[in-house]
Amino acid sequence: MEFKWPPWTFPLLIAALGIQLIVPLSTIWNNWRVLAHGEKHFLACAPVDPTDPFRGKYLTLHFAIEDSSYAALPDWEIDQTVYGHFIHQADGSSIIDQISTSIPQGDYCKVIIADFVQRQDGYRVMIRLPISRWYVEESQAQEMEVRYREHMRNHRPLLAEVHVFNGRLVLSGLRFL
Repeated sequence: MEFKWPPWTFPLLIAALGIQLIVPLSTIWNNWRVLAHGEKHFLACAPVDPTDPFRGKYLTLHFAIEDSSYAALPDWEIDQTVYGHFIHQADGSSIIDQISTSIPQGDYCKVIIADFVQRQDGYRVMIRLPISRWYVEESQAQEMEVRYREHMRNHRPLLAEVHVFNGRLVLSGLRFL
């Protein structure tokens, strides 16, 4: 007896292949739009240098603005998504000057509330940015580690170059000053 595939098998296969193409292409398209049309900001950061056997060498970035606390409302919760408003500073770097639950005017991105504290001056929150890793080619990893150590010895900051567009944040590079 010969096996015959049901008639819905081929359309299901085509749909599955289409989804497998659409998901990565939409991610690439969205990131490209942010890089092409977004405002460029430089954020002070400090990297930690781990290795993942499956993904290779990368730098885990800890941003200085994640150490700042921001005014909050009492009904906000940890892991809630809010909007951070970016401003440029005189030295060329950028910071988030305020956060809110409504979309602000100007450059903003979605951030996550990492910690919530009640103080005498009101409620304060610490935030976490939606980006945290910069992947490095294996051939360039050693050179980048050496450059970073040299910059740290000279007390020079490392800046992450990010592009911000319609609430999305894309990390586009690292700059050693």
